[in-house]
Amino acid sequence: MAMPQKRKLLAVFPSMFDALGGIQTYCHAVAKSFDNIASRRDWTVEILALNDRSDVVVPSGYFDPQRVQYRGFERNKKNFAGSCIQAARHADVAFFGLVRFSPIAAGMKIANPRIKVLSALHGVEAWVRLSWGQRLGLRFMDGLASVSAYSAGRFADANGFNRHAITILPCTLDPLYQTWHDGASETFVPKDRRVLLTVSRLDPIDDYKHVDDVIRTMPGVLRSVSDAFYVIVGDGPDRPRLEALASDLKVSDAVRFEGRVPDAVLTQYYRDCSLFVLPSSGEGFGIVYLEAMYYAKPCIGVRAGGAQEVIVDGGTGLLTSEGDIAALEKSIITLLQRQDLAQQYGLNGKKRLDSEYSMEIFERRIEGLIDQTLPAG
Repeated sequence: MAMPQKRKLLAVFPSMFDALGGIQTYCHAVAKSFDNIASRRDWTVEILALNDRSDVVVPSGYFDPQRVQYRGFERNKKNFAGSCIQAARHADVAFFGLVRFSPIAAGMKIANPRIKVLSALHGVEAWVRLSWGQRLGLRFMDGLASVSAYSAGRFADANGFNRHAITILPCTLDPLYQTWHDGASETFVPKDRRVLLTVSRLDPIDDYKHVDDVIRTMPGVLRSVSDAFYVIVGDGPDRPRLEALASDLKVSDAVRFEGRVPDAVLTQYYRDCSLFVLPSSGEGFGIVYLEAMYYAKPCIGVRAGGAQEVIVDGGTGLLTSEGDIAALEKSIITLLQRQDLAQQYGLNGKKRLDSEYSMEIFERRIEGLIDQTLPAG
């Protein structure tokens, strides 16, 4: 009887540890899944990260360094592309963490015609028409995996791609999220207030997150719920404008900007809040909603982007129309006043996280994608 073929998985990421964000969390989940799959099947894994430092200390828990070869390239695109093509010579599957790496697929196929090349599709970076070289690279791809049906449709429309040929591979929480939860510490959330929480970058280029819309609801929210308190975790160049808006609306005493906080502290903010609100119209998926669902908190979002696939309106939270300040205000008041409803939505969200977006389900989906892509043998 022939021995099972020993295969190699190659992960090509923009970064894993040089920054924080949804794409990095997704790459963490892919890396962890690849490591687990390789462990069960006696395969090997190589991870190449364009932006990471070459001397980065990898946190324990993401992968076994004895089984996984990992390299960072300090933003050196030439060395990165060459190393990706070299690594492809002995790989069976290459998974791109960013579709804009698609031109590298051509070199991989020349180096190894049998390699199968896949790529993830995320949010706004996949919603625009790719460059000529990137679109050409798509011809050498064997599959695309989108974090949401919305992103798949936007990508297909912008690039003349067949929407039905794109697999949906939704996000999950960071593989180490449980350890951050275990290290939770005390926050400065007022214990006698009903707290709204937003976690977001505060940058003018991310104005689609509409944090200012939540601030604009606060005068009306406070008239109905006098002990309401809004906590914003995150930082960026748009913070002064948002702080000025809160001051102009005379709600500064009920709006707190916490800036960036350590992971352990962030998880405690989720634990302490009454509800999570982010009326973003530009999320490819929205991992922050999953983080709130982990703590059984109801979520408020808008009917736009991938968020509407994560939040079940009237089931795990409430959805409003983009820019409808009155509806957003009403939704916030409803969930602050109806604690029984908020609790039920939160419990429903926790169940949805466990049944649809757990790390185990993510790994099962990506393993199925690999098996579907690889030839038998």
